[in-house]
Amino acid sequence: MMRDEFDRLVNEGKQFFEKQQYDLALLKFELALEKSYQLGSDKDALVVNDYLGRVYDLLRDRDHAIQYYKNNLDLYEDMHDRKSLASTMNKIGQLLFLKGDLNAAMNYHMKSVEICKELDDKEGEAIALKNIGMIHTKLGNHVLALRAHTASLDLKRKMGDRRGEALSLYYIGQSEADEGKFDDARDHFEEALEIFKNMGLKEDIKKVERELEELDEMEDEYEEDMDLGSKMTKRADTKVTNKFRADDFIPRKK
Repeated sequence: MMRDEFDRLVNEGKQFFEKQQYDLALLKFELALEKSYQLGSDKDALVVNDYLGRVYDLLRDRDHAIQYYKNNLDLYEDMHDRKSLASTMNKIGQLLFLKGDLNAAMNYHMKSVEICKELDDKEGEAIALKNIGMIHTKLGNHVLALRAHTASLDLKRKMGDRRGEALSLYYIGQSEADEGKFDDARDHFEEALEIFKNMGLKEDIKKVERELEELDEMEDEYEEDMDLGSKMTKRADTKVTNKFRADDFIPRKK
């Protein structure tokens, strides 16, 4: 009887979730979570906690989303499910990144990388490395961002993940543009663009094309700054030269 009630609440919650009626979905899932405790079923609690985390994330209530995902960390530890543990750490890290808590986000992603390496989970490791790259970009550590995205790219190529490969190329291009390596950035953006076009991913194509346009603007601004700097240097040199002209030291006739 209680099992039937749990299943009904979860199914109703899923229906509201799919219809984007998130307040009603939360109500059903929270009731389902109480039932999972009464059933003493960790597996049921895991499913409901994950849905609650996803709903609160969509509602931009990241503190509640993080809390439900953290509840699952303890359950995965008890069940010795290391792969799901690493995946949930990535989810928490991403939410902390959005909150601006970059140090905490980095810690979760680094732990996720360690676990994924132990399990030889290339997909999870690639995701964590990509997230680490984004944190370094936010911190202005462009060299470290480039390293993380390059490592993620290598893993995605080994897995044959073409879209993931293109996204890594895109992120690498961003890191290089931030470093002022415009030619390298353009090469990587164009590589990403070619893959997206072959896959027919229109939204991704638009994203890269916008990045290429911005890159053109960045190059133009950079060249203007260099020209301005050169002119200012020449002007300063001229002032110094004029100030100490040789004829200034020739006594003037009275």
